[in-house]
Amino acid sequence: MATLTGQTIAGYKIEAPLAKGGMGAIYRARQLSNGREVAFKVMLSDATEEGSLIQRFKREAEVLSSLKHANIIDVYDYGESDGVLYMVMPLLTHGTLGDKMRRARLTNDEIRQTMIQVAGAMQYAHSQHIVHRDLKPENILLDAAGNCKVCDFGIVSIQDASTRLSKVGTLMGSAHYMAPEQCNGAAVDARTDIYALGVILFQMATGQLPFTGDSWNAVALQQITKTPESPRTLNGSLSPAIERTILKALEKKPQDRFDTAAAFSTAVDRAFSSSTVAAAGTTAATEQSLKTLVYQPGDPPANPPRRVDRRGLLIGAGFVGLAGAGAFAFRALRTPETATPSQTSVASATLRSTSNTVAPPINIIATEPASIPPTAPTASVAVAIVPPSVRKVGSDRVILGFAGGAALELIRIPAGEFTMGSDDKDDEKPIKKLNLPEYLIGRTEVTVAQYAVFAAATGYKSQAERDGSSYGYDGSTYLEIAGAYWAAPLGPGSDVRMKQNHPVSHLSWRDCMTFCEWAQRVTGLAFMLPSEAQWEKAARGAGGRLYPWGEPLPDDTRANFNLNVKDTNEVGKYGIVGVSPYGLDDMAGNVAEWTLSKYMPYPYDAKDGREDPVGDADDRVLRGGSWFDSDFDLRCSNRSDSEAANRAANLGFRVCIAKALAAL
Repeated sequence: MATLTGQTIAGYKIEAPLAKGGMGAIYRARQLSNGREVAFKVMLSDATEEGSLIQRFKREAEVLSSLKHANIIDVYDYGESDGVLYMVMPLLTHGTLGDKMRRARLTNDEIRQTMIQVAGAMQYAHSQHIVHRDLKPENILLDAAGNCKVCDFGIVSIQDASTRLSKVGTLMGSAHYMAPEQCNGAAVDARTDIYALGVILFQMATGQLPFTGDSWNAVALQQITKTPESPRTLNGSLSPAIERTILKALEKKPQDRFDTAAAFSTAVDRAFSSSTVAAAGTTAATEQSLKTLVYQPGDPPANPPRRVDRRGLLIGAGFVGLAGAGAFAFRALRTPETATPSQTSVASATLRSTSNTVAPPINIIATEPASIPPTAPTASVAVAIVPPSVRKVGSDRVILGFAGGAALELIRIPAGEFTMGSDDKDDEKPIKKLNLPEYLIGRTEVTVAQYAVFAAATGYKSQAERDGSSYGYDGSTYLEIAGAYWAAPLGPGSDVRMKQNHPVSHLSWRDCMTFCEWAQRVTGLAFMLPSEAQWEKAARGAGGRLYPWGEPLPDDTRANFNLNVKDTNEVGKYGIVGVSPYGLDDMAGNVAEWTLSKYMPYPYDAKDGREDPVGDADDRVLRGGSWFDSDFDLRCSNRSDSEAANRAANLGFRVCIAKALAAL
């Protein structure tokens, strides 16, 4: 094909060639209607002579245009004009993952972030019955912020579809990244892409490929028959957990690999995070160390549990990761009037500075200061405003590092308009367009481990602790459980040692607000519960989704609801298939989330007093639906309410920051 530079095709001015491959060429182009620079991919003329290549090009355009994920390249437009097949995509000029790997060895944190992003993209593609089959560093583009964008879906396999782009027995792909079954010409599925992820991880972690050879056949034969070398013999700094993760992904039999890309991503996250923590000198979680994290209740009370009606237990889901408060300038911390002032002052401590590489919340292990008895209430807490270290991951994600190596992950919600409410329930009417300023909101719910840090640092007693009971559900009956609270969810004798990364529950609205007040004092940032408007926008996006993931009804691959687990799940369990448009986890199911808002009729008006943070007697709004609620309660627009003092096994929260965002 002669160069297209200077031509205008389908409303795009072709400016300069960028790259050329076996099937197509890519040009820098400008969209005449709005001046936007784009990447303009065309089918080469000699390739158009073969019908199968035309089909591949068209199918790639169709597949990419249907996949909407932050780590998959977008397709703005595609079609045919004057005999030229074309595809229009964002212009990314920062190279590929392969380019980045050739420039320098990636850090553990860079490897972790890369694999989580790419695995997330694959999990989403697999949920749409798409197997990539040609996943490799050269097919992973990078944007200006270093985020991954998976591209080149030209030889995808459409699972369970009437038309397939490639038949079993057709050998297509790059041998260095191909799974054994693919090299054999056998059937492929999602685990074929997981093998490719394992090869990429091996390459990033060791600096070399597991198998090399002089020809495609030589490499393919090794993929089928040869066991890869131990990654730790090639890079002695790798932890055993990292090696196990790599080798499991590279198992010869698909059934021996990770079942899903989400499971692979979780394993990578844990392996590299624990490695980072160990490198920083932080002790890993053990049964013994976790005993300092939970409050052990006293002797069982004489009163047996009594039944309550459904109002005793409500609806829910939420996240934040704050830990390691440890420096001092005495300030009053709101404590309920029923609490007894502490007789013990808070001893001073030395703050450790944090590095720019922070461990994710799943690895936070909190221990109580020895000077604070486990259940001692306090009327004041020694804190200091210590600016956290800030690490931006792209333009929409911020990780705040705190003393002690803890981290808080927040997602930036851009300023702009969204649709609030629905016609499905009277209290969701009328529908209204709202324009919110930018804010940050926790990616997941506040976890047990994170709340324990606050409780240990302040001696704060939750509403359930002060009242001596909380509410639970046994699958058929709603019960008031004597002695139950956040650290003993089933009453005396129970604990949360195995639920550190589950959302904290059994908290009242005031308990959650007190956590936010503490976080403000520790960091100097305006932590608060989200208003129900902020919550709904974060859940449904500007496009007005029915559920956080879109229109499909909930099922057990997307959310914890309708007693499919009968308890909370760890935060982020459902991965990319359950996230909101902005990448927030668990905004449907798990635990119902307290918001700042008073329960008042619509139309919503933030200035009518509903966002007043004072007033424990008012009913407050809960959002998101919980582990025992129906799919109807999981809708983004659904509103529930409860007395601010209520607490139950399915009530939790997440936080947001709505002010002073410039520094973040």
